[in-house]
Amino acid sequence: RSMKRILTTLLIFCFVLCLLPVSAFAATGTYDLDELGMSIELPSDHVVFTRGIKANDPNLSAYGLTKDGLSSLMQERSIYLNAWDEDINYEIIITMMDSPLADYNLLSDTTLAAVVSSFETEYAGAGITFIRSDIYQHSQAKFAKIYISQPNNGETAYGLQYNTVYNDKAINITMQSYSGKIDSNKESILKKIVDTVHFDTDPQLNPPPTQTEAYIHGPNQRNDLY
Repeated sequence: RSMKRILTTLLIFCFVLCLLPVSAFAATGTYDLDELGMSIELPSDHVVFTRGIKANDPNLSAYGLTKDGLSSLMQERSIYLNAWDEDINYEIIITMMDSPLADYNLLSDTTLAAVVSSFETEYAGAGITFIRSDIYQHSQAKFAKIYISQPNNGETAYGLQYNTVYNDKAINITMQSYSGKIDSNKESILKKIVDTVHFDTDPQLNPPPTQTEAYIHGPNQRNDLY
């Protein structure tokens, strides 16, 4: 399977995404994504590119890529990190764009579920099937986990996206599988990666409701009972 074919499929996924049990890692590398205000760790046996690509990076020639070509792809598709495992069973793509929403932490789970369900139309317009979604509470951010699939050269390509809005930025951390469905092994790999995310700023949270005297004592309570 050529790298060109993989990147072609990646382009389709990223277009839509921009609109929208394994052992512990033996070793990881930390990547600071300053424009996203976050850092993330990936296993050290992964090929990883960020926007700070060096022209002499040996992985460029190893995969038939060039600095200018990959940089252009990242700019055009709002990609800030692109990585894959050594066997290219899957790819990890991180994208970001500005969002009209401030932070998913400010939304109730019910409201967030309604927001995410509205993405289905955008996916369908690009020939991608929105399978289902869940909500995942990270230590700082609230993520929507979105399962998707699409036709790919007579087969079906599957994806799992962790989507959040944090500090006015829509951020997607997506696994695209080239070796069948997103099984429990792949899910665990992606979850471990997402759990390493650290945002530079504290999350935006709704203030707790004001506790009035009636709220504290109850509607029919007598104060002399306390």
